[in-house]
Amino acid sequence: MRRLVDDEIRERLKNQTLYEFHQLARRYLNYPYMEELTSRKNASEIPDILDKLERQFVPTLLRKPLDVLLATNMISVGVDVQRLGLMIVAGQPKNTAEYIQATSRVGRNSPGLVCTVYNWARPRDLSHYESFEHYHATFYQSVEALSVTPFATGALDRGLAGILVALIRLMAERFNRNDTAQYFDHDSPLVKQAFEIITKRANSIEENKKVFKEISDLL
Repeated sequence: MRRLVDDEIRERLKNQTLYEFHQLARRYLNYPYMEELTSRKNASEIPDILDKLERQFVPTLLRKPLDVLLATNMISVGVDVQRLGLMIVAGQPKNTAEYIQATSRVGRNSPGLVCTVYNWARPRDLSHYESFEHYHATFYQSVEALSVTPFATGALDRGLAGILVALIRLMAERFNRNDTAQYFDHDSPLVKQAFEIITKRANSIEENKKVFKEISDLL
């Protein structure tokens, strides 16, 4: 990509004629005009690159902005630069979640444009090209599920209460209507049954006293 920018984009800008018709200030790519957010950069260099990205193009100023930023998927998280307006995605990323996160970096302050350039020699890219409109209209349903370690502390904190309540309410008709949750009884046999189902499932992986304690605290 760096070679393409040097050999093609830079050369084409030298031959542009748009400024002649609209009396616009001519746009050059002058060194240093390009940076990158990749693993080749040290962590200490990243904040300086992000600061440079915030510079706006003002023809009368000598302090020129960055024109091009080459990036790997590290741009998909934590980069919030209002000035970014154009992104070229070279090939379809492997994960839909990564694709959504990366392309949402542009157009935060003003309308942005994302151009996805597919490689005809890659079957996966061809498949996305053939279903481009449908995929982009429904790509949130293609987001990959996150893996969770069973009965990890974080998973228990977030999900145990919901699973316990849902299990109790779905086990008997008298609890599963919206207006019957108020009749919940701690001494109901269903509570004990749900308690046993969850602890048995947890112990089938390994002896898990934490699950027993967490459910006891909830009840």
